[in-house]
Amino acid sequence: MSQQRKQVFIDSSLWNHRWFDELPIEHQMAYLILWAESDNVGVWKPHFRDLNFKLKQDIDPQAFLDGINAEQKRVEVLENGDWWLIDYLPLQVRTLTPNNRPHVSYIEDLQSHDLLTRYAIENRDNVRFDVIQELENYDQIQDYDEKKKAKAAYDYLDKRGLVRPLQEACKTLERGWEGSKEKDKDQEEEKEQEKANNGVATNYLEATNPPESKSIENILKQLRKIIPENCMDVSELEFQGDVQTYLGLIESKGIKDPRTFLIAKARTTDWEDCTWDRWEDKLTQAIEEGAPF
Repeated sequence: MSQQRKQVFIDSSLWNHRWFDELPIEHQMAYLILWAESDNVGVWKPHFRDLNFKLKQDIDPQAFLDGINAEQKRVEVLENGDWWLIDYLPLQVRTLTPNNRPHVSYIEDLQSHDLLTRYAIENRDNVRFDVIQELENYDQIQDYDEKKKAKAAYDYLDKRGLVRPLQEACKTLERGWEGSKEKDKDQEEEKEQEKANNGVATNYLEATNPPESKSIENILKQLRKIIPENCMDVSELEFQGDVQTYLGLIESKGIKDPRTFLIAKARTTDWEDCTWDRWEDKLTQAIEEGAPF
């Protein structure tokens, strides 16, 4: 496996994404550490003792995975236990091409993790694995210099045992492309039929679960992630009622976006010396002052 990269690209707008902004600070930092310490293709070998040492606190791996993957899968636990940062490699390499010598190390690492074909399928617009077919037929290239380059590239890949895996990935992609339109069409027809069959049920669900109730559930979920379990000294029913009360009080004070205000206050609270019940006084004071967080 190639040596770990010392410099990597990262999404400069990461902090503007809601999914990242809503993570607890320790999970944000953990994600950045994983991003920095993973290998060429975004695979990180779990070493939680070292991770906790760098974070200066212990985190629950499952809670981290649940939070980071809440909206869509971003970190996947592979069969051997390694963690794969799915968005990592597409940000490092715009178009992965076998005849580009620096890209071969990425292809090697994908193959070593048994991720080559899967990566090609999930990033089909950002791979040019079909180039392997052109390299195989280098004898048919008329231009001498181009033929020489193609043969050198093919031999380089063959020496590393990558020709066959690339060929298999190409065949899988070709089969996928051939059936993709029909599959999409079938899926669209199924969705339309399901909508027609379940129209009444859908209307009923919308009536009984309006957008407001869904947003409240989301806020409760975020608060449970932020507030340590040992600080929740009230029942679940009391907790839900308190949140509803706080949101109403915040709104009555004319504070813009009550939900953001409440979450921000929870995040800035030192929960080591506080409980949910005692937090009420601090929150009420903040609401009265209208202080931003």
